[in-house]
Amino acid sequence: MPRSYHAAQYGRDQDENAGAAGGAVLGQLRGAGDRTCRPGSAQRAGPDPAPSATREQGTDLGYLEGLLGCWADGFDFEAAERELNRFDQYRVVLDGVRIHFVHQRASGGRGIPLILGHGWPSAFTELLALAPLLTSPAGFGIDGPPFDVVVPSVPRYG
Repeated sequence: MPRSYHAAQYGRDQDENAGAAGGAVLGQLRGAGDRTCRPGSAQRAGPDPAPSATREQGTDLGYLEGLLGCWADGFDFEAAERELNRFDQYRVVLDGVRIHFVHQRASGGRGIPLILGHGWPSAFTELLALAPLLTSPAGFGIDGPPFDVVVPSVPRYG
């Protein structure tokens, strides 16, 4: 735990769901596509919408089928979880709102504080590739100062 913060306000992210992407949770995610009500499915009531090039009546069915197939069979949840777990993650409650963030300190210490924020429809994960470059610039042949990087997850944005 970082020494400059009070444990009751700032703690390593180790809740009941951390590292639990295996087993039943992944089975539920992978099976969600099978439970999705799509045009032509037995679960769907009413006539199927006519095909529409402009998506006026919803998402293109071929695109949706491909996307669901990717999530069911093509996405490696375990690899994604390992990648996220490479970073130091914490939570703090500010004004009653629980905020998750990544905090990577400069490799040599004495880093310049830097907050990288995202907006909608982005997520904190899109900024994680910058953390090693900013915390350890010399290791990447970059002539510049190192930073202590904080990447918060904007509440309710993903």
